[in-house]
Amino acid sequence: MQKLDDSRVVLDFLTGAGRPDDDRPGIDLMLASEGGEALKVIIPVDDLPARPAAGERALITSRLVKAVAHFEQVGGLVLAVRRGGCPAPRGDDLAWHDAFDAACQEHGVANLGVYVATRRGAQQVEPLAPQPTPVSGS
Repeated sequence: MQKLDDSRVVLDFLTGAGRPDDDRPGIDLMLASEGGEALKVIIPVDDLPARPAAGERALITSRLVKAVAHFEQVGGLVLAVRRGGCPAPRGDDLAWHDAFDAACQEHGVANLGVYVATRRGAQQVEPLAPQPTPVSGS
């Protein structure tokens, strides 16, 4: 069973999946079980602006995560940012990471990673600084 909480598995999948012949921006949401196993479900979102505004990224990721968070089988999610050029993460990719991380926290689903996928390869997006984990008070 392939585990999406292993970045090597995700990178192998993304580089072997074959990218479209054009460089139109989009995102793919990959679903994993509680144990991190790939559920073989990919939800593509195409025809996105090359540089969506921060509020637009937050809205897109929140709606996407909310749509799958209630499924009992879903324990974690991976986001792939599809675009042209070099797969090395850049500012817009970090913004997708932050929006996706916030959406996962909002809807109680594990963020198993954000990746950039281009025709030249794939690479994991790492935040610049560690993200603090909110502490629930009661």
